[in-house]
Amino acid sequence: MKRVVTLLLAVVALAAVGAGSASAAAPLTLGTGWTKFYWDATGETDPAGGYQVTSADVFTIKMTDSYVVGDAFDLYDGGSLVLSTPSVPKTGVDVIDDDADAAYASPLYSHGYVTLLPGTHNLTINIRERALDGTGAVISGGGAFIRADAGTIPEPHSLLLLGMGLAGGALALRRRSA
Repeated sequence: MKRVVTLLLAVVALAAVGAGSASAAAPLTLGTGWTKFYWDATGETDPAGGYQVTSADVFTIKMTDSYVVGDAFDLYDGGSLVLSTPSVPKTGVDVIDDDADAAYASPLYSHGYVTLLPGTHNLTINIRERALDGTGAVISGGGAFIRADAGTIPEPHSLLLLGMGLAGGALALRRRSA
């Protein structure tokens, strides 16, 4: 019996050490603007534990590459893929350094957004594609931006449907008055 207790204590101690060595997620607070993240040659991101966001309402996550053109990302929420930014030409050109809004607006940089439901979300980032330097070699590290904002961003199809409805209503009013 004493052996079993000792073995159980050893297992619990090892589990506690293993749990303590895992990287904790950094908080990503709604409405605080862009947060820089980096990655190294192995693709490990900083913060290594990703980000944790908690919201009582629907919210939007935006991501954009910056600095050197050519990186693309996958964003996971609790291990499930929720966003893949599009591939872009890997020019290796440094167009926009530290202006996340300009990078997000630029077609040169891979960027995207996803709307998430209320709750606590554990987000991790995978660097799916890497920029290339002038010789065609993969650039060993890089930087980009992420942010969390309250509310949602309407999808283009929703805006198109709204516009068509308004145009149809205006046409009906015009015919009715004629």
